[in-house]
Amino acid sequence: MKIIQQRNYPFILIVLVMLSVLSACSYSVNKPKIGDIYVITSDVKSFTTWKITDIKSRQIWYIPNDYHVSDTLFIDSINYPKNYTDLAKSIKAKEFRKITNKYKKPKSQTK
Repeated sequence: MKIIQQRNYPFILIVLVMLSVLSACSYSVNKPKIGDIYVITSDVKSFTTWKITDIKSRQIWYIPNDYHVSDTLFIDSINYPKNYTDLAKSIKAKEFRKITNKYKKPKSQTK
């Protein structure tokens, strides 16, 4: 009996392309920039977004989204400019890294 070995080149190629796209589109939690939008995990296991407005020393200033969702799959449904409050808040950079999802960037970005 001869064993036929399948080659998974198309699958491997797809995975490599997806990884390169994800790495190019991801934000670094360690180096946020003004205008970046991050997915935030709240204490009650809900998710929201924050738009970075300023970075000073060890403080990150952000504008929170008014809405929360139960799953990150629904982040795009709340990520609109009208959903962000006008009041900027600040957080220590160390705390910011703890509550942000790893390198998660919503598909739709506000300007």
